[in-house]
Amino acid sequence: MARRRPIWPLAWLLLLAVLAAAVWLFQGRELADDRPANGDLDVATPAADDDQAGADAAPAKRVEVVDGVPVLLLDETDLARAGLVLQELQAVSYVPEIRTTGLVVDVAPALALVMRWRQAGLAVEMAEAAVAAARAEHERLDALYRQDSGVAAKQVTQAQTQLRLDAIALRQATAARDAVQDESQRSWGEALTTALFEASPDWIEELGQRRLMLVQVAVPRDGGLDLEATAAMLGIGGARATARALRYLGPAPQADPLVVGETHFFLSADQRLRAGMRADVWLAGSGEARTGVVVPDTAVVWAMGRAWAYGEIGAGRFVRLAVPTDAELAEGWFVAGVLRPGERIVTAGAQTLYAEEFRWQIQEEDDD
Repeated sequence: MARRRPIWPLAWLLLLAVLAAAVWLFQGRELADDRPANGDLDVATPAADDDQAGADAAPAKRVEVVDGVPVLLLDETDLARAGLVLQELQAVSYVPEIRTTGLVVDVAPALALVMRWRQAGLAVEMAEAAVAAARAEHERLDALYRQDSGVAAKQVTQAQTQLRLDAIALRQATAARDAVQDESQRSWGEALTTALFEASPDWIEELGQRRLMLVQVAVPRDGGLDLEATAAMLGIGGARATARALRYLGPAPQADPLVVGETHFFLSADQRLRAGMRADVWLAGSGEARTGVVVPDTAVVWAMGRAWAYGEIGAGRFVRLAVPTDAELAEGWFVAGVLRPGERIVTAGAQTLYAEEFRWQIQEEDDD
């Protein structure tokens, strides 16, 4: 008779299956209870939590936009770290200037004419001395002849002939000297010719040694300038800040082939000049004086092809302003309207402010 298998192992297996199903259903219900009410999944990750923590620890915002203009906000710590120096602007009076071009002229040909003129002058002096001596001799012999003192008429005639020859030589020497002067006036003008021919040897030596340079300046015809009383400055490469004074001589006979306008001669003691060089010249205009301020060179930041400066619009608040550069002075730029007397601008550390503003703009573009 066959043995029957016990059924309890099957019962245990069935009980374990029921318990597993119950546990699975219970865990699923807990997960469903943890979901947001709107049904969206919570996608927060440890990396996102770290970013949030970093944002909470980020420094305070240093730039805000007011009416579309970025304003930099700096506390005392930021000001000290940036090493900013501020300067209060003072009112100044400015007479508009006329900017033109000057050509440094080689004076060697003019000095050569001076030497020829002086040599011709010596010839004239010698001829004058000869005429004076011949006249005296003729007068002496003629007096003796009239007194019947043993002087023959032939001697008187010879003395008279010598006097005439010496007088002709004097006229020739004088004409030669005048011809040199006329040549100089045609080439260099009456004013420079007079200055050169009447100059002291020391002045001629300064020109010859290039310690003094001759500059031909083209002046606009409608400028209405009294050049003898007009302040004139010469600079190299457009650098108004390093421009040096010019001294007026007089009109020049030759036109400038590159610049329209009347030409005049000026003298410069600028040792940087060389013959044939082009230089910038500023002439004080005849217009009315304007009132404004001077923005120093140290306050200017060059960017995007323009000049900028940072003005203080409140405690620790700075805004970037465009600086017009059409009125350049030795110490900076004359500005009227954009900045006013009494306002303060950054004269040291402006580049740092610009870098901070530019960094903010990059961040804004990245966020977009």
